[in-house]
Amino acid sequence: MAKHIAIYTRVSTRAQDQRSQLPDLDRWKQAYADGTPVIWYRDKASGKTMDRPGWRKLEAAMRA
Repeated sequence: MAKHIAIYTRVSTRAQDQRSQLPDLDRWKQAYADGTPVIWYRDKASGKTMDRPGWRKLEAAMRA
């Protein structure tokens, strides 16, 4: 996988959404990505479990 910036978001329950996180992260991306591709990794998972598909994808990308 080519070099990219990873942005990870998570909420704890299916009733929650990530809308409150996205504006700040998007502003950060606009200010600092400087043309580097950005891939968003997202999860809806309780803090009780580490079964987080988005996080596993992020880890795999880091290893690659």
